[in-house]
Amino acid sequence: MERFKSRKLKEWKQTLADLEGLTGVSLEDVCRYADFTYNGKDTAIAKKLPKKRSSFIGVGMAYNQPLDVINGWIVHFAGKRRLYAKDISEDLIWIYLIEANSKDTESDKNYYRLYDKCQAVAYATWKELWDEITMDPEETTNVEIELENVDYDDEFKGLKTFVMNHMDSFKAAYSKPRTYLDSYVSLILDAFNAGSDMKPQGLTYLRGWIDDSMINYLSGDSEMINVIDRSSRKKTVRIKQVPKNRRIHISMCLALGMGVSEIDRYLEMMGFAPLDEENEDEKILIDILNDWKKEHPLAGKLKQELEGKESGLKDAERKQAAEEMVLLRQEINETYEEGGYRFPYMKVRKEEH
Repeated sequence: MERFKSRKLKEWKQTLADLEGLTGVSLEDVCRYADFTYNGKDTAIAKKLPKKRSSFIGVGMAYNQPLDVINGWIVHFAGKRRLYAKDISEDLIWIYLIEANSKDTESDKNYYRLYDKCQAVAYATWKELWDEITMDPEETTNVEIELENVDYDDEFKGLKTFVMNHMDSFKAAYSKPRTYLDSYVSLILDAFNAGSDMKPQGLTYLRGWIDDSMINYLSGDSEMINVIDRSSRKKTVRIKQVPKNRRIHISMCLALGMGVSEIDRYLEMMGFAPLDEENEDEKILIDILNDWKKEHPLAGKLKQELEGKESGLKDAERKQAAEEMVLLRQEINETYEEGGYRFPYMKVRKEEH
């Protein structure tokens, strides 16, 4: 893992050097622009890989880089999700400012430092229009493309209009990956309930196999993610409990019995990089998952139902397949322990003495 980080750090340093050579903007200029501390060779953003997305955004905007380049850095170097146009709580503002900054080649306006002011405008507009329904939710790509055409102005009229025109799209933020997770939950519960005379089991039936925090995230309407603050019971602009850590999302996928290609598909929906074979830790996980897939053909057949195909499994076999899926994470954890590796995708509860 350390070699993996070292390789990426070397690549990041070369990226900074290339940009300085290409633009003439020094590392000190970058720090001044983004309000980073400059310490010569010990400057944090060059000495080690930044951990925050905002750090990559600051560097990118200082070098006048476009959104796709900055998103590439965030996903590749930081292992975090790309900026998402439907996330009005934070990402929309950064995308708006990055686009405005990349278009403005004449003025010396510091768009990076306008973030708080822009967010306040977007938030106020959102609250004012919360209960109004405008249109059916749009595809994220359509929202991003339209955002590219929003003009910057000192009164943020373009941003206000954009928020007003895309209210429903923001309300449905992250609905596709949530729906993807829901399809696995429904498949598993349906298999457990198959042929049973008892009352159908719900999501809480999976407690013990999946974490309580996952149950909280998976509960509710996946088509309306950012709705109610649980403590105040008031409507809020914040996105509902969407984990920022890529590892947590991988853990959810494992808890629901997903394989490599299925996890990669989900990570792509969330704006993360797929599982990486060059990462030593993830290479181990990939190999174990591929072996597990070969050893559990019933689970593979059951998953065919997600594509609308007949699995050909009897009720007892469907239940067995569902049990194999929810036990996947525990089995992998045991395999890691046997190999002397730490398993990062499951919280181990300490026994009380």
